[in-house]
Amino acid sequence: MFKVQVSETITCKVEVPVKADNGAEERRVYYAEFTRLTREQIKAVSNNMMYRKLDDDALDELVEKGSLTEAELAALKAEKPLTDEEVVRRYMVGWKEVADHDGQPLPFNEHTRDQVMNIWPTLPCTVNAFFQAHEAPELKNSRTLRGIGRK
Repeated sequence: MFKVQVSETITCKVEVPVKADNGAEERRVYYAEFTRLTREQIKAVSNNMMYRKLDDDALDELVEKGSLTEAELAALKAEKPLTDEEVVRRYMVGWKEVADHDGQPLPFNEHTRDQVMNIWPTLPCTVNAFFQAHEAPELKNSRTLRGIGRK
């Protein structure tokens, strides 16, 4: 049965390859909780991040090819560009399995979020997980979703 009601948040695994003190790469894992977006909202966020760097001629060409509608183009031009930091600040609402240097659970708040996102490459890994959390597993290779949130 398909239930119409879904939770307001979505939690997903984030894997972060971090260099250890000895130079070896270790994979650290935590679970990020994000606000669940509608299809229209996730499309607007992904359009903002994918197309904001293009000039007006390139954007007009995307409209001509049907990749963007006139309404999407207008909304894109009216919005300020979203950065990875802004996506995390707007949509990340919690986490699990994040600990301090003593192994104690680290509470989620603005300060600790920014502290953890400053550990390279946690921020881009988290943003990638945000987009992956909003796509259906069987659609990950579909033409519609290809490239969303990835560089």
